[in-house]
Amino acid sequence: MITLDLPIPPSVNDLYANRKRGRGPGRYKTKEYKDWLYRADQSFLAQKWRIDYLHGPCDLHIKVPAKMRGDVDNRIKAVADYLVSRQITADDRFYRKVSIERCEYVSCCVVTVTPVGAA
Repeated sequence: MITLDLPIPPSVNDLYANRKRGRGPGRYKTKEYKDWLYRADQSFLAQKWRIDYLHGPCDLHIKVPAKMRGDVDNRIKAVADYLVSRQITADDRFYRKVSIERCEYVSCCVVTVTPVGAA
């Protein structure tokens, strides 16, 4: 089982923006998303020593502060993509179950990844 404390991720609506002019059409990461990735990396590096990477089926559970504004389900994508991009999990297609909840006792985003078959 892996447990990580990460900053509260931006809403999925704030991850990418559409390029309108200049370097051609397409989507790009917003400043808010890039800032969150930087802060998440700093948090991850502080906890990396206790991480065992998972490369098979797993369950993903996310806790966010109860007083966080916005929809909780809009926060899943940033966390799932982050875990894959940092090779903490192999691919989000291996997530058997994904859940998110508001909790009174957390002040950041607490991510728990449990291999399937583990208690």
